[in-house]
Amino acid sequence: MFDPYDLGNSLDEDSNFEFIELENISETNISLSDASFTRGVTFDFSSGSVRSLSPGGKVLVVNDLSAFQKIYGEGRNSLIAGEFGGSLNNDGELLELRGEDSLIQSINFASSGTWPTRADNGRSLVLVDLNAPSNGASWTASRSLLGSPGKSEPSTIEVPNIYVNEVITNGAADAIEIFNPNGTSIDLGGWWLTDDLGKPKKFKIPNDSIIPPNGFLVFNESDFNPDPDPDPDPDPDPDPDPDPDPGIVTLLADFDGNGAFTDQAFKSAPIGSVVAGGPTGSFYRLLNNVGDAGNHLAFPATGTAGWQAATVSMDIRADNIQADGFGVAFVDVATHGNDLVRSGAGGRRGEEERAAYSNSVGVGFRTFNGTNATVNYDGVESADAVYNLPAGEWIPLEVSLTRSGNGANISASVNGESVFTDFALAGAPDDFRIQIAGRTGGAAMGLDIDNVNLVTSEVIKPD
Repeated sequence: MFDPYDLGNSLDEDSNFEFIELENISETNISLSDASFTRGVTFDFSSGSVRSLSPGGKVLVVNDLSAFQKIYGEGRNSLIAGEFGGSLNNDGELLELRGEDSLIQSINFASSGTWPTRADNGRSLVLVDLNAPSNGASWTASRSLLGSPGKSEPSTIEVPNIYVNEVITNGAADAIEIFNPNGTSIDLGGWWLTDDLGKPKKFKIPNDSIIPPNGFLVFNESDFNPDPDPDPDPDPDPDPDPDPDPGIVTLLADFDGNGAFTDQAFKSAPIGSVVAGGPTGSFYRLLNNVGDAGNHLAFPATGTAGWQAATVSMDIRADNIQADGFGVAFVDVATHGNDLVRSGAGGRRGEEERAAYSNSVGVGFRTFNGTNATVNYDGVESADAVYNLPAGEWIPLEVSLTRSGNGANISASVNGESVFTDFALAGAPDDFRIQIAGRTGGAAMGLDIDNVNLVTSEVIKPD
């Protein structure tokens, strides 16, 4: 991204949102320790937080990390090697990536000629012909405004071409018309509309919002701003289906002295430990490449009773991936209290990687005979779902619950790739705490954890 979208004065200088993405297109691990950008911008990967790439792996260098996170969030933090020096010229310039004593890649990009002219004012340059990266015709503009840093460019099947066709901003009622140029109907349900890229989720398009082929769909002010001048003395009758609050963010632990946790080993291998030298400081080594480990990490209850949505997120790094895996659990406080309990508590399956506890929700990420994940409530497991776990890289992991009646829908992602989406659970604890556990059997593996956060949202109580 060399010419970011004009965000005005609401955030930062536009150039602060610049980024460069590298991808390993080979079939072997690549060391970045000797690589550096020397022309256009400057950055030495030997001092960065990402120094190697596995096959298919991506790494980002950004102009300003704080500005980048305002737009793209913190879910890509593990992919960011650091901040580069200088800034990219909006009209184009020579960009060079060098090894210790050789030129790795040289790109003299431009905003005209054979280079895609749409790759400016908010769209990134995306390489489509790997055989000729120095040729402008080998690049295209990103399909999405702001690009897709750290992720694959979405296809037209994943995200169909849809256009905002007409906007009325100064009439009896504001309106937005959307056009579907495709030959098939498109359901926009769950998409978002916004007039502020710093707040991308301002209006969620309702489910079953269908645009017919070559057809139109109009949203007016009564849809996206139904109460522009709210009554200062609202009707005393409560909303029968109130929205959740924006969310309470709790840092469970960053292992740099913030947050609290307890840990325990239930097998012969040593207990986990805090280790210095992670991308954001110290981290917790749950499994340390020793066989016959059964290590647990528990965080105290934070008062989640009444939750409607909850998300636990963390950064993980796995290595020597053999056996047996790890699990993340939402442990029922009423059943198990606030003290660490062993996996299987309450008569459920005891393998740590299953994350099974009575009256609790768990996600198991198994690594024996392939990487397969399951979800469970009260020990009743789903079928396996395959997931990808790259070795030796810090990647984000996220598990989310959304209340649904007496149960919940659960979603999980590893490295930004969905593992489960809205899987229906028969039940869920009302007040829970987070536990993480890992196990090795006759084989071994390494597993590091960092920056464990919990976000919970409760129903807003009427006045």
